[in-house]
Amino acid sequence: MNQLITYFYNSLSFVKDFFSLSGSVFYHTFKGPFYYRLMIQNMYDFGYRSLFIVIFFAMSVGFIVTLHTGYGLENYGAKIYVSKMMILSLFFLFLTVLIVFILAGKIGSGITSEIASMKISEQLEALRALGVSPLKRVIIPKVLACFFIIPILCIFVSAIGLLTSAYVGKVFLQLDFINFLGQALLTPPLEFFLFGVFKTFVFAFFIAITSCHYGLKISKGSYEMGQSTMRAFVVSFILIIFGDLILTTIYYNFIHFGGK
Repeated sequence: MNQLITYFYNSLSFVKDFFSLSGSVFYHTFKGPFYYRLMIQNMYDFGYRSLFIVIFFAMSVGFIVTLHTGYGLENYGAKIYVSKMMILSLFFLFLTVLIVFILAGKIGSGITSEIASMKISEQLEALRALGVSPLKRVIIPKVLACFFIIPILCIFVSAIGLLTSAYVGKVFLQLDFINFLGQALLTPPLEFFLFGVFKTFVFAFFIAITSCHYGLKISKGSYEMGQSTMRAFVVSFILIIFGDLILTTIYYNFIHFGGK
């Protein structure tokens, strides 16, 4: 019972701190000074260091799922619908969420550990002593970098996954490469792609704020740093799942079907 109360209290504390940090970031983002170079450097670090793993994952998922879907539909004489199945059920929906999970571990853990290290070594206090806001100098550049680079990565790897799927369709299922891509891109409406891109911005915000929050909350040594990094990933995972559930429900009930 005590553990349940403690868990509930910690959850409420996180929600309060999450919205508090989000409000502070939003308010101070539009006030100078602006650290553009730090944001661009963070974007480069986040994107370049994550590029190989997300490309490899997207190609693997595109290869495996296309084979399973293609051979499954071939048994019912519906092999020509592989491209439609892939774009509707995988790319910009399923694959995007999986890629964001990887980025939550890759980018989010890096943010948490870096901020936690700065707090333990009192670098954040040193910035305050010099009259520099850690929020402006450290937190906001990382949040903005996540907010811009994660959607770019998701769009890029979705394209890689789709090209891989089309190649697998040509080699293993004897489907025309160009026709595969054409059917895939022309099947869903434009709002479907815009919705997929919008979700990545929401997920990026979840990852950035959660990772920064747990980095700032640390107060002891290296053991707590490891715990904070793990909590940041787990909480980001949960927020992404619930966020995807809510956004998908809204889309299919009020946007996609509601407009017909």
